[in-house]
This record gives sequence, C-alpha cells and structure tokens, in this order.
Amino acid sequence: MSSVVEPVPHCPLCTDRSPSNNFKLLPCQHSYCERCLEELLLLEPDGHSYVLACPSCRFPVSLASDGILGLPTIEPRGGGGGGGKEERRTSSSSIGPVCSRHDKVIQLYCETCLSTVCQSCAVEDHGNHLYYQINRSQSKHREEVRGGLKDIENKRNQYRSSLSKVREREEEVKRRSDEIQAEIESLAERLTQLVEESKNNLLKELTSIKEKKLRVLLDQRTLGEERLVEIERVSESLEQFLSIESNQQFLSQKKTMMELIDRVNTGSGLSDFEPNERNDIKFKGSGSLLVLNKTIGEIGGTLLHQYCSPTVTSSASIVTANSTTIFHLKLKSEDRPISVSTDLFSCKLLPPYEAPPIDCVIKEACPGEYCVNMKPTSEGLHKLSIKINDCHINRSPFTIPVAPATSGLSTTIIPNVHQPWGVAVGGANNEYLLIAESGTHVVSLYQTSTGSKLRAIGGKGKEDGKFTDPRGVAITPTNQILVTDYDRVQKLTVNGGCVRSVCGKGSGALQFQEPKGITCSNNRILIADTKNHRIQVLNNDWSYCQSFGADVLRFPWDVTCDEDGYAYVVDNDTHNVFKFDHDGKFKMKFGSKGSGPGQLQWPAGISYSRDHLYITDDNNRVSIFDTTGSFIRHITLDKGDAGNTGTMEEDDVVCLWVADKVSQS
Repeated sequence: MSSVVEPVPHCPLCTDRSPSNNFKLLPCQHSYCERCLEELLLLEPDGHSYVLACPSCRFPVSLASDGILGLPTIEPRGGGGGGGKEERRTSSSSIGPVCSRHDKVIQLYCETCLSTVCQSCAVEDHGNHLYYQINRSQSKHREEVRGGLKDIENKRNQYRSSLSKVREREEEVKRRSDEIQAEIESLAERLTQLVEESKNNLLKELTSIKEKKLRVLLDQRTLGEERLVEIERVSESLEQFLSIESNQQFLSQKKTMMELIDRVNTGSGLSDFEPNERNDIKFKGSGSLLVLNKTIGEIGGTLLHQYCSPTVTSSASIVTANSTTIFHLKLKSEDRPISVSTDLFSCKLLPPYEAPPIDCVIKEACPGEYCVNMKPTSEGLHKLSIKINDCHINRSPFTIPVAPATSGLSTTIIPNVHQPWGVAVGGANNEYLLIAESGTHVVSLYQTSTGSKLRAIGGKGKEDGKFTDPRGVAITPTNQILVTDYDRVQKLTVNGGCVRSVCGKGSGALQFQEPKGITCSNNRILIADTKNHRIQVLNNDWSYCQSFGADVLRFPWDVTCDEDGYAYVVDNDTHNVFKFDHDGKFKMKFGSKGSGPGQLQWPAGISYSRDHLYITDDNNRVSIFDTTGSFIRHITLDKGDAGNTGTMEEDDVVCLWVADKVSQS
C-alpha cells in the first residue's frame, strides 16, 4: 500500500485526529479518514469496482475491487495539523508521477488532448474537455490497442502467407529452370555428339580418299625414281665412253653404249610419269553433312514446336480444280519471323475420297514467309499438310475448299416463264425440271435432257390441284410433286392429279402462314413456314412430325438437306444460312449481309449437291459454300432477280438451275 508522510492529520468530516485511524489521500489531494470514506463508497454497476466523490471538491474517484484500501495512506510525522489540505511531502515513487507545474500526482487522462494531467491542470487547462481516472481510461485504451494489435497480427499472418507463396513460386521457378537447363544441356550434349560423330565420319572418309590417292602417287613416284636412277647411270656411262681417246677402244664399246641408249629411249616415256591422281578433293558441306543436317533438323523441328511456339498465318485465294493456286504461309514467334530451310518442309495436298496425295512446291519469299504452289485435280474439301521434319506445324493440316473448274461452263436458258419462283430437279432418274410460275398459277414440267416443256399442271383456284400463289416445289424419287401455296401444301402426280392436301392458316401443327421452300429427305418433308418463323416437318404419310428453328429463324425462305439429314435454311431477314441436325437442333450459322465474298443479300434459294451448298440472293449470283460454312466461290448471273435454285448430278457434272423473276427465265 502507498503512503504519504505528513504532520498529525485530521479528518474534516469527523474531526478525528486519532493516530490509530488510517487517513487516505484522494487524487485531488484532500485527505479523510478511512472510516468516513467507507461510508461514502458506492459500488459500480459491474459489481467489481467502486466510486466516490470528494466531499470538498466533488472530484470523482474510481476505485478498484480493493476499494479504500487502494488509496495512499497518510502517515503522521508528528506535531499538530489542520483539516482539509495539509502541508505534505509525497513520494512520487509510491503514488505515481507528479505534475511538474502543480506538484500534484497525475491521476487523470484527458480524452480530448490524449494526455495525462493532474487535478489542477484539469481545472485550469482542460475545463471543457472529457477526462477520466487513469485506471478507468487505460482499460478502454488497452482494448483499443488490443484491437489494433489483432489487425496487425492478421496482416502479419497475411504477409507471412503471401511470402510463403512467393518463396514456393521461387522454388518452382528455380526447379523448372533447372529442368529446362538440364534439357538444354542434354540437347547441346547431343548436338555436340552429333557434330563430333559427323566430324569423325568426314575425317575418316577424307583419310581414306587421301590414302588412296597418295598410294597411287607413291607407287608412281617410286617407279619414276628408279627410272631416273637408271637414266643417270646410263648418262654417266656415256660421258665416260665419250672421254675414251683410243679410237679402237671407243669403237669396241659403241655397241654396248647404243644398247644402253635404246633401253632408255624405249622405256616409259615422260607422259607415264604425269601424276595419275588429280588434286580434286572437295568438301561440300550440305552434301557431306546430309545425315548431320537431317538430325539437327529434327532436333530443330522439336525446338521450333516446343520452345518457339510459332504463330502460323495462312491465306489462299479462291481455289478451283485444275488451276495452280498459291497458299501463303507466315511463321512467327513473338512477332519475329522464323526462317526454316525449305529442304526441311514437306507439303502435300490431300484430296477427298481417298485419292492419292498431290505434292506441292514451297518457296521462301522472304525470311519467315513462304508460298506453297498447289494444283488440285478435283473439287471438294482438300487438306493441305505442311510438316517440318515430319512434324505438323500449328493448324496443319489446313482445310482447302476446291471449287469445280470453271472452264467449259455452259448456260441453258428456258424463256417465257411467268414469274418463276421455286425450281426443283428430280424424279427416278432426274428426268424432270419443275418450275413454280406464280404469274400463271401453274407448275411447269420440263425435260432436263433437252429443256423442252412437257406440260403445265394446276391453274388458278382454291380447290385441290389448283394454286393461288405457288412458291416452293419439290419432287420425290417416286415422281410425286410437292407444292407450297398461300396457306397449304399439296402432293400431286406428274399429270396434275391431287394426291394429298394439307391446308389451314395458323400457327399450329399442319397449319401454315405463307410457306415457301420445300424439300424431301429420308422419308420426311421439310417446309419453310415463313411467317410462322419455323421449319415444319411432316412424315411420309403427311402426319405431323415436328417443328424447329422458331428460336433463331426470322423469315425462313428455303430449305435443303444433305445425305446425313442435316437441314440448311436460308433466312431472308437475317441474311444467314442456318444449319440444324436431324432432330432439329441448331448447330451453326454462317454468312452475313453484304456483297463481298461469302456475304449474302436477302437470300431466297438454297440447294445441295456433292458436299456443296448453292445459294441465290439479290446480289444476282450463286454463292457456293461447303457444309461447314466455308465460302468457296460465286457464279455471277446476268442482271436480274435470282430466285430459288435446283441442282442435279450427271456423271462428273453438277447442273444448276436458277429461277430469274426479272428476265422471266
């Protein structure tokens, strides 16, 4: 317990001066006996602390759970004393810091200034401020600091977690870099081995050639040297012979000397001692290092694909059969061109129908840019395979639609057709050409082989076998004619007899609103129910089967099918072609409004033949696509208003019939 030494204290409340009674010093520096303060003590609502007000100055005092016992005790020093504030000597070490201005114990904390003050400072300088006992304020501020500490600890944990992830990523990068470095070193080691092996092989070959040539030259040199020794010996003998002064002795040895001369002259001539081997050893790096180049090329091809990841940009003009077309190719990596020797390329054009591949020629126009010359011999979807050392480049093989050859294109015109709309070719042997003539309300039958008119069926009327406004027309393999009219569909014989009729304006099953295109496929009849925005399908017995396309179609104008049952619909409002499967599920669409390649302008007719779609529109042309939506080419028509189309196959020729409402043909 803290204590304060004073003269004999007294209590202003009970005037007690008994030394046996404990006197307590309040923070406001007023002192009272312990007994009087006990009577003033009030318990706080929390049940664990106390509060009292100084009887003299009403200064609030907050006490801990030990109550009055926690206050400093005044010890008498002797002599008399007075009530109220006494002359004292306090110990700052026992009761806390003392204010330097007022020599009073600092017991308050100003919440406004965030500073500790004594009672006098609170009265003089902090009159309108909010302040509390230090032990009361410290609890609140400790909680505030604890909250800040908790946030700091959370942030510390987050930093630790992030740093842990960074360290893990550093280890991953180092590990991956080490793996790549090992691969590169292994590759470099292999390349070094290959170069060393190639060098050894070349040196071995060079040594063999050198030794062969030197062996021949050595034999020739040895023989020549022996001959030269013999000639020099004869020469010395002749010189000695000429030096003989005795005529008799000279003549007696002449015969021997002449024999020596004849032997030298009749031996090997000088021409025999010209070098028998030429100094023609040559080194052709590309030829001699063929194996090495191939091996390095294979590794280079692997590097090209694994590490360079080349971007392939390709383009080709409209490709037609029996004509040479250039396919442009660019190889780039990170916007930098990649140059590869054309010797490492393999380019082949793969025709459809399992035909043999066609070799193509590739040339490098500039670094990273190549031209592939190809000449397809047939139409249809081809595949262009481009490899580097037997490794396909990105996107290879490329799809190349090939259009039929345009040479020898002939035109047959059937005149005097009144507002032709629908066109169809069919019958058991494609012998009939049918034209729906809305101007005269009839369907005219022509012979496809000659173009001559056979008959016209129908006529204006609403009864069966008659037409109000015939639009779409088709013919079944059993020679039954299908015709769409204003709000009905009829089945007729080639002589005009009505076999079946379905009519009724509406949007329900077997009801129509201005139907147009019609086709038959796989024992089903598909009708472009234009203003109901759908394709309505009937069974072969003319019962209702299904409807589809209402969620994507706006004004379906015509419909056709391929051998697999896929339906292709031209929409006159969206300028698109829509593809559906056999169950009517939407698969894709292609085309867009315009007059450019692959664009359509209010398409009106569509027909199918040999993996190709033929579409007529207001651009006065027939646009040809494959079944994947890839544009192939277009055929420009004379100025008019192209309507529907019809196709037929005759050997290797596709015959295309187009209705022209302007020229009435």
